[in-house]
Amino acid sequence: MLIVNKGTSIGRSAEDLEADDSVLGLFLVSVLDCILSPLQGDVYMLRPNYQGLIKEARTAMVHDIHGLAIINDMIQFTFEKHGELPHKDFLYVMELIEKYFTNLRSIYDFMSKVLRLAVEEGRIGQIPFDSLNDLITYAETNPRAESYFPEDLISLLKNIKSEFQLVREIRDFIIHNGKQISLLSDDRGYRLGPFDSNGTLADYTPGKERNHEELVPYLAERTNRMIEFGEEVGIIINREFRRLHGDFPLFLCALEGVCIPSFVKFLGLNKSNKD
Repeated sequence: MLIVNKGTSIGRSAEDLEADDSVLGLFLVSVLDCILSPLQGDVYMLRPNYQGLIKEARTAMVHDIHGLAIINDMIQFTFEKHGELPHKDFLYVMELIEKYFTNLRSIYDFMSKVLRLAVEEGRIGQIPFDSLNDLITYAETNPRAESYFPEDLISLLKNIKSEFQLVREIRDFIIHNGKQISLLSDDRGYRLGPFDSNGTLADYTPGKERNHEELVPYLAERTNRMIEFGEEVGIIINREFRRLHGDFPLFLCALEGVCIPSFVKFLGLNKSNKD
């Protein structure tokens, strides 16, 4: 029996991906892999420096998504064993949460980088693709955005702004600002906080009542919104790259690995949740 620690398979059917709870099919990854594949023959290639940046971003993005799956599995495993790890389990999980939000933040930037494929090559150097924050600002404030970007990309960037800022604020709260998060537990799992009234993490104050969110559903919501954004990015790249550079064969890809099945269940994408 072949066991895949983590990797990407290609050539899947839509029906296969829909039915298989052991893999995570991502349209963005499929589009990127088919555009970047040297086996595609006549597919148009960007100039080498842009092609290299996109290839690096694709590889790093997929690595970080696998990282989310591994971290999620570790959090769930730690809770199952928390009775055997008195006090230590909180320390372990807090470190895992820090890494989780670091990965989420990085994935958003990698998605921004690959959007180079959705604009005319001569304009790539004029647009801040390396940072999603800068790209959102560009879409909102630069008058050239309306002529450089398709309308649905501008709308997508504006719509993801609040979610992206939430992830960025949490990551910065923990890492850049050195703040302390609070972690509680009950019989259902861990609870993350404290959150203030507008939904952002607040300073921990002993004895002060603050809201704590169930950790796993909270992480699942942040992750699903990131994936939904990425799938829309994939749709736009697929359409715009074909319009600008010509058609190319599309083969569906899936992320596979020992932690992917529990990740699919965590995201609510398993077949039993769809029935």
